[in-house]
Amino acid sequence: MSDEIMKEMDEGLGIITLVASDIDGEKFWAYVDILPSKYNDFLAVQKGDTPYKLTDFGDILKYGLGSYEPPAEVVAEMAELYGTDPEFQDKLKNDVERQIAAMRAPK
Repeated sequence: MSDEIMKEMDEGLGIITLVASDIDGEKFWAYVDILPSKYNDFLAVQKGDTPYKLTDFGDILKYGLGSYEPPAEVVAEMAELYGTDPEFQDKLKNDVERQIAAMRAPK
């Protein structure tokens, strides 16, 4: 997708992501609304060891300290407000694996 299209998407869309890591040795979780034009950069920086600021990639919608997992009431609130699905990544992974298996199956 072109950079121009991605920047246009920034005006009306966001990719809500649950991030979990450590800040100064303390566990945290955060729901972040990542700008589409910055999503690939966000994924790349997450894979590395270089510190980064979540706000460089979007808006922090909700966060907490002391755990990698948000409380159940926050998960429910995010689902209600933004339509997030805490099972999305697992469902997507399973769907992709099923489709790959179907493509590889003898016909």
